[in-house]
Amino acid sequence: MVDRNVRAGKDYRYYIESDFTLMVDGKEQHYNPPSNVVATTAMIPISGGSILSKAAPNPFNDEVTVSVSIPESYESKNATSASGTPISYQQRVPTRVEVAVYDVLGRRIRELALTTELIQVMTLKWDGRDSAGRRVPNGIYFIKAKAGEELGSRKVLMVR
Repeated sequence: MVDRNVRAGKDYRYYIESDFTLMVDGKEQHYNPPSNVVATTAMIPISGGSILSKAAPNPFNDEVTVSVSIPESYESKNATSASGTPISYQQRVPTRVEVAVYDVLGRRIRELALTTELIQVMTLKWDGRDSAGRRVPNGIYFIKAKAGEELGSRKVLMVR
């Protein structure tokens, strides 16, 4: 199923229900596992050549949302086949992602993400608060992202 009314940067909750029958030892077994509610924020499109989307809304007064494109990271591996032949291959590994908010003087205001991920896109919100939970004053801030070796930065304006 596709939700065609999704707006970038908005929060959504979906109720997921399943009901199915499987053959187990020659007998039909009916399953109706407990349903789940999945909450997610719709990603903001990321233009080519950047790892960071535009901030939305911008200017903002309550919270601002950005999406980060996470490049794939690989590690070289060596193994030996059953016949003893050496094999070299690349294995995907999690990519380190750092996203933080800075003021115009370059001071780190708040960390939004510091993690390693195998996903392709991460969508984050900043509520206009510093790392101690205090509301920051109106002004210009920068959201900076580093994903693997890729860097991105967006200027945001908070107006309350």
